[in-house]
Amino acid sequence: MYCPNCGKLNEEGDQYCVFCGAPLIDNQTFDQSASPTPQQILALAKGAGRKGLALVQRHKTAVIGTVAAVVVVAVAGSVLSARFSARGVAERYFKAMLNGDANAAYECLDIVASPYTALSEFTDFWEERYTPVDLYNYSVQSADSSASGNTLPFMGSGNSGSRAARQADSIEKTFNFNYYLRGSDQRYSATVTVVEGTGEIPFIKGYKVMPDFQVTGFTIAAPAGSTVTLDSHALAEPESEGGMDVYRVPAIFNDAHVLSVETALGEPRTEVVVPSAEGVQIQDILYSADTRTAVYNQAVSQMSSIMASVLAYGEMPQDIALTPGSTAAQTYYQLRNDLVQPAEGTGLFQFSFTGSQDQSYTDQTFSSEETTYTCSVDFNYAYGNIYRNWNDELVTQDGNGGSSGEFTYVYEDGQWLLDSFWLGIYP
Repeated sequence: MYCPNCGKLNEEGDQYCVFCGAPLIDNQTFDQSASPTPQQILALAKGAGRKGLALVQRHKTAVIGTVAAVVVVAVAGSVLSARFSARGVAERYFKAMLNGDANAAYECLDIVASPYTALSEFTDFWEERYTPVDLYNYSVQSADSSASGNTLPFMGSGNSGSRAARQADSIEKTFNFNYYLRGSDQRYSATVTVVEGTGEIPFIKGYKVMPDFQVTGFTIAAPAGSTVTLDSHALAEPESEGGMDVYRVPAIFNDAHVLSVETALGEPRTEVVVPSAEGVQIQDILYSADTRTAVYNQAVSQMSSIMASVLAYGEMPQDIALTPGSTAAQTYYQLRNDLVQPAEGTGLFQFSFTGSQDQSYTDQTFSSEETTYTCSVDFNYAYGNIYRNWNDELVTQDGNGGSSGEFTYVYEDGQWLLDSFWLGIYP
């Protein structure tokens, strides 16, 4: 008994084919009036001799239809195989370059998906580099033969040269094109390399042009808390590394991009970057005018607070936040003891600032490692002082003076902590 599915001979009485598992029908008692399926007809013809051939003759319309379907599938497969073959992809990419066809080129490329490699981005990138030319004729051959002629710039082409020893078995295949432009007898050449990958259509290998203008794994590092924009895309969800926010871009074309970084403390920074595997680090950001003003106002306020405590011969003001290990308290007590001698009844008994100016350097920057700012202040003051003269008599002296001071701050947890200071007061 022959299987109607695979056509192989089974033992009499078998209900299922031992080769493919399909239900068996009795070829000898087959109902001649029934209309078998085309698959049954072909299977019987394959395995049942004359009786099968007679059945085919009787149902030749169905057989012709089945054969036609098989032919269509075979032809379609042949066309698709040619289109997606290594040579087919290389030729389509070659023509896309000469025609300035960004859409066709994009289909041939192995592009890693990201906002910066979308078709719209690629079209702008492509059209800046290629304009259509009038192709007259061309020839193509695998890279086991070298091409010569004037070579035009060609995006996505791999290394040229002889690959005869490994071209046939390699997943990477290179093709050389010789071509002519209409109205010119000058021969030009170009090289395209394609790499075998997973095909989008079953049973057909997929080949793609590997773009050498695509950077994958591109990183941008900026001070923690920054707002980073690359072109028109705001980056999000950074990783934290060494006090910096690190943004990872899956893929980007290696042309010029506009990078903008905004921070809470710094001036907005914008620069043009060309992506590379090394990535970009944004360091040394200038402090903004608002930051400089805020720190200056804090320094002036703390100057007044410090001098008020000095006159009272009190403790370091508790409302001044200090960094761990700050020398500010030590400086305060030294200043207090230099200016006021309560046991002897001498020293300052009156002090007031009469004016001040910010003399800080405006080119101070900060990075991810340390955020410090030094505020330099020039100030004028009025004072009252008691001292002992050469005759050991107490003498009261009033006066005015001018001097300067310096306050160094470290920014931590959203506030400026005083790290060190000095005040030049010598009545």
